[in-house]
Amino acid sequence: MGRKKSMNFGLEASVLRERLTLGINYNRNRSSNLLEELTLPIAAGFSKILVNFDAVVENTGWEFLLGGIAVKSKDFQWTFAANLTVPKNKLVSIPNQDRIPNGATKYKIDEPLGSALYANYLGVNPLTGLETLADINGNPVDRSGTPAQTSYTRISLNPKYYAGLQTTFTVGNFSLNLSFDYVKQIQPRYFFENSRPGAEAYNQPEFAYSANRWRSPGDIAVIQKYSTLYTDGQLTNTVQNFEDASYIRLNNATIFWNIPSRWVGRVGMKGCGIGVNAQNLFYDFQVFWCQSNNWSDRNPSNSNNCCQCKGKFLIRNT
Repeated sequence: MGRKKSMNFGLEASVLRERLTLGINYNRNRSSNLLEELTLPIAAGFSKILVNFDAVVENTGWEFLLGGIAVKSKDFQWTFAANLTVPKNKLVSIPNQDRIPNGATKYKIDEPLGSALYANYLGVNPLTGLETLADINGNPVDRSGTPAQTSYTRISLNPKYYAGLQTTFTVGNFSLNLSFDYVKQIQPRYFFENSRPGAEAYNQPEFAYSANRWRSPGDIAVIQKYSTLYTDGQLTNTVQNFEDASYIRLNNATIFWNIPSRWVGRVGMKGCGIGVNAQNLFYDFQVFWCQSNNWSDRNPSNSNNCCQCKGKFLIRNT
């Protein structure tokens, strides 16, 4: 049976007559029983089964909060609330790691779950047109070199940190509320998700490869020469397969008008308001830069990339 241990502490304070609120929170959770594949002897009839390993996984996080009233006057008010979260995940222990398929490369103590080793990439050899990797001393090594000769970097796709900001401007009976998200992360390159550049490419635009591939000796290229060999085109197994996919998003905007009470009072209501809400209005994110061509054109989050608008009509009866 799995075990879980949790610890959480925080501190919150208000200053300037409660116009400014500060907060900090730390949490740590440790859980056991990691579901993984267990290799079985060939005589068992099955090559592997899913079992619970007595591993220990730790999740920690720091959260910082800042909010308050920035400006307040008779006819104008500006409020805000911001937060920053720094999550961490690591493997504390994992007995019988050698019985997990590829367990030596898949898991490493004090490293995040889901991280993996990727070869360090030095680019395409201008003379041969083939991809070149780095050895443990940083020198070029042919792809046919043994894994022991090649140097690797462990990469995790977990966000390094993420933040949010909500702010509201109020002028008379009108208010504008804006909500922003920011995520710092890396992700696989968009045009490499279903292909191996230099060997295979499925449903990809022609310009993404033709303008950046090696053709003749002396070319400085990102993608190796075209090949029909299955062993060619290993760029997706290197650190070059990943790009900065950090983004900032205006995910929510609301404009609201409180109809004056003297108007709605005539029909027996205490209050009435009309609002318009829009979602996913704006994105700004990094793109893969390759010579003079931008390769990526994608929404970095899982949300719908189109703008969604809706109206709202509120009535408060007496």
